Amino acid sequence: MDISQRAAMTFELGDNIRKLAVAGVRSRHPEYDDKKVSMAVMKLMIGDLLFKKVFGDIELEP
Repeated sequence: MDISQRAAMTFELGDNIRKLAVAGVRSRHPEYDDKKVSMAVMKLMIGDLLFKKVFGDIELEP
């Protein structure tokens, strides 16, 4: 496997992980609209502390 194939596989894995996170948030919070789902996934990825610094005291559970 050459470097470009490895890179493609890495990006595909990242996309799949994000899709899985989105599906998890949607299953736990069917009331969330697309914007809230995206923000909840972001909160999962960057952590509570950084999320709070960026978005303030938004009440959002991932």
